[in-house]
Amino acid sequence: MDNEQQKLINEKILVPEKTLTDVLRLASHGPELREALEKIAKSKRGALIVLDENARAISDGGFLINSKFTGPRLTELSKMDGAIILDSKMKKILYANTLLAPDMKIKSKETGTRHKAAERTAKQLNAVVITISEKSSIISVYYGNRKYTLNNITDLLYKARESIENLERQKTELEILLKRFDSLELSSLVGIDDIAKVVEKIFLFLRDLEIAGIYVAELGRFGETIKIRYNLVSFGIKEELNNLEKDYSKYFNTNKAIKTIRAIKKPSVDEYKKVLESFLKEQNNVLVPYGYRILSKLQLGNEITDRLISEFKDIKGIFFASDEKLKEIIKDEKKAKQIKDFLASRVVAVWEKKSMSNIAGDIRYELPIARVNGHYIVYLHPNALCREFNSLEEVI
Repeated sequence: MDNEQQKLINEKILVPEKTLTDVLRLASHGPELREALEKIAKSKRGALIVLDENARAISDGGFLINSKFTGPRLTELSKMDGAIILDSKMKKILYANTLLAPDMKIKSKETGTRHKAAERTAKQLNAVVITISEKSSIISVYYGNRKYTLNNITDLLYKARESIENLERQKTELEILLKRFDSLELSSLVGIDDIAKVVEKIFLFLRDLEIAGIYVAELGRFGETIKIRYNLVSFGIKEELNNLEKDYSKYFNTNKAIKTIRAIKKPSVDEYKKVLESFLKEQNNVLVPYGYRILSKLQLGNEITDRLISEFKDIKGIFFASDEKLKEIIKDEKKAKQIKDFLASRVVAVWEKKSMSNIAGDIRYELPIARVNGHYIVYLHPNALCREFNSLEEVI
């Protein structure tokens, strides 16, 4: 081994942890790497490519290239047997025709020699490894413990569009659920099961969002329109979850609860409820949030939001505060009115009628509220009967 080889092995370039989405951007449609991979696949040649300079430490033989990465150069080098090693930033082709020798104790689900070496190398080095099957021309990407098979452009566009349409439907359902949840929060009627339902919907959405993000990443420059739809549908959902954690942190160890929920293999509302109950600090029949989640919709900024929660303690205190008190706290009459009007628009009057029958149970009526000239109007029937109240205490 010469000095140049030793130097390359000793250079430990620290690379931030990548997601599968980050990895697929490297092999997306458009850039040089993807073009080279598809040319190799069409020529019915196999290939094994490692994107990690440290792979030299677990390889043998071959020869030093140490030249700038280009698609045509990679295509030419693939004509030889053995693995090709690139640096993790994909700036240089370091070695060609090398024999990868990862730890054989690492389990592999693959059958072919090339694919076994790729999977074990990816796991051992936590590196990106790409294989092209000589028989099927299928291009596979390994990264850590994950494997992803690249799609042709026709299939990929279909999958991406379908996943985005699914997300758009889910978001509509989620927004309806969150509107109802807003009302429960403002009416001080939230129970653990209500939080569990919201968390379940958000996690289902985020799971499918990750899948859609993978397709969008692989599309590269061919997915600009779909990417716009993806960004629109994903907007604000992660913030909803983060603010939900903050809102109920006085009742639960929410950070640990969410981490535990993420690890559940078969998610359900009942499982989420059990997790939340296990992290409950003390038994409470009524869970009143601080109000970060609802107030974030007003885009008041952190300073005003923190000031309101510090003064009124929670969303209930803010909701029932007088216009004058709000104006005094935030020093802005227009914003004070905006807050009151917005909160009133997010709640429905919840009236319960006790049933005479144990079988039928209690009946709950949920009626919309509007705020007009300082008075609260409850609509008892669509387009018809309504009743006016002077304060929210009379309504809720």
